[in-house]
Amino acid sequence: MVSPAVANKPSKDRILVEMKASNRGVWQAIAAEFKANAIRNGEEALSRPWAPLPFSLYRQFVANGNRTNYETPYFERRRMLGSLVLAECIEHRGRFVAQIVEGLWALIGEPTWVLPAHNKYGRDTPAHPFPLTSRPVLDLFSCDTAALLSLSVLLLEDELAAYAGREVIESVHHHLHERLVRPYLDDHSWWMGGTDDMLNNWTTWCTQNVLLTALTMGLETEERTRLITKAASSLDYWLDQYGEDGCCDEGASYWRAAGLCLWGSLHLLEEAIGEGVTSLYKESKIHNIASYITNVHIAGELYLNFADCSPKAGILGVREYLFGKALGDQALVRKALEDFKAHPFDSGLGEYNLFYRLLRLMYGQQLLDEPLPPAPAPNPFIWYPSVGLAIYRRGSFTLAVKAGDNNDSHNHNDVGSLILYDGEKPLLIDIGVETYTKTTFNEHRYTLYPMQSHYHNVANFPPYGQEPGEAFKAQVISVSDSSIDLELNEAYAREAGVTSYRRRVTIDDTKIVVSERIEAQHTPLLTLMTVDQPEGEGNALIFDSWKIVFDRPVEATVEAIAIDDERLRQAWPDTLYRTTVAFEHGVVWTVVRRNV
Repeated sequence: MVSPAVANKPSKDRILVEMKASNRGVWQAIAAEFKANAIRNGEEALSRPWAPLPFSLYRQFVANGNRTNYETPYFERRRMLGSLVLAECIEHRGRFVAQIVEGLWALIGEPTWVLPAHNKYGRDTPAHPFPLTSRPVLDLFSCDTAALLSLSVLLLEDELAAYAGREVIESVHHHLHERLVRPYLDDHSWWMGGTDDMLNNWTTWCTQNVLLTALTMGLETEERTRLITKAASSLDYWLDQYGEDGCCDEGASYWRAAGLCLWGSLHLLEEAIGEGVTSLYKESKIHNIASYITNVHIAGELYLNFADCSPKAGILGVREYLFGKALGDQALVRKALEDFKAHPFDSGLGEYNLFYRLLRLMYGQQLLDEPLPPAPAPNPFIWYPSVGLAIYRRGSFTLAVKAGDNNDSHNHNDVGSLILYDGEKPLLIDIGVETYTKTTFNEHRYTLYPMQSHYHNVANFPPYGQEPGEAFKAQVISVSDSSIDLELNEAYAREAGVTSYRRRVTIDDTKIVVSERIEAQHTPLLTLMTVDQPEGEGNALIFDSWKIVFDRPVEATVEAIAIDDERLRQAWPDTLYRTTVAFEHGVVWTVVRRNV
């Protein structure tokens, strides 16, 4: 799909002409409040030292699984450099240049730009404790770092040369060539795509930053053409594996690294070769990829959050706006405008990607000035067959039912599970994922409780639950705009002896009804994950403004789960509740609002 579009001879990159700090018209045109905010960020960075990155921190991942202690100063360095660069581009008085050179020195002085967790050649192999410098690994953040360095030097090429000589620019370009361009062209990483490579967000995320590096560092024509051609091939591999319906199996928060980075890659290719890429925006699959994020939006900052995704999956902004504009997707444009208008002068200190921050400066006032397009009518039913995700909206209810299998990228064992909100109020939840450690992505992943089916809204057969892998799946008996009927027996460990597990879910404006019919060797135990603590009352579980009513007497046990993980606390209070309900063979349960 992408490869034919890049067959044309690349033209001169417009980004090389327009973005330089010496092109004062571009920078002076930025709105005053955005300029002032960027200057404040630069001054804050100017007051801080460059955080050290000793080997003792690097080795902690292999030694004890900790990622945070190395990654915190690693990203702090990159945020600081971006803040300094943007401040100097705006002010253009030389006040930040010396510290920018110190930042360039610090980053090219790092033995590797690869995170400890990614310091390996194979996707599912153990990480090495010492940086693999003789054959550089290309991971998400080595590619990010390369783009940051290349763009920084492009923006301030004349100013850096005047301060420290051309040698500083040549040194940065040497490191970019040896750490990114050469290994990209001469080696193969799994995310680049091939016959047997299973791809995820790494493909679009890395490819976007490879392209950004190549188009801003002034490569020779032959290398540049080879790199663009290979990047286009990777995007084709990724698109070939992506469902035609555009569903992101990694969840809403990873869509920004997957579908949205597809837009970033296409945007850069369009800058490089012109109109040959524009026609790709007519493809239905790309439209479907873009609309996914608004389709899984609940309300406010909340999103349906299967897989390693938080329900607070982040606010939309300039990139989403530009993606929506390119496609004529008014729902995406509106949501991006709403979010940006609510958070227009975010300090930017949380964002380390200079490209994204630059887009925010260049387009921010445009987003503030543009009126919201009309709100689209809510889609009452969306079915994503590629992942097995059914989404229903009735009245103020938003319901999602996950079919599919347990082989999603960033998979949780959650076949058949439900997520239910009433407006912005969470009723039945998916916890999400804790702060990443070594265990998150090794053979012990499913020892972590948020990954287990025992902590999703589905029945289990203690001690047995669902197993990971493509073979552990749901069979969709039927799906319509008001119901879904699933056979879930294949999702469970064979030791559970589940002959049949039929789950039927129906919805209307006032209630959600779930019918469970089970034949198994072990007694089923239904799990219900909630923010509110229930109280038993007859055949019902009573919550503050809603209740679950069972069609027969059941035995329920309520367990309080302390939430002390930093990542989970960004979305949830300090306690969640896991209610388990024992029943024999079958039960019907109904979620309704209380008359209070």
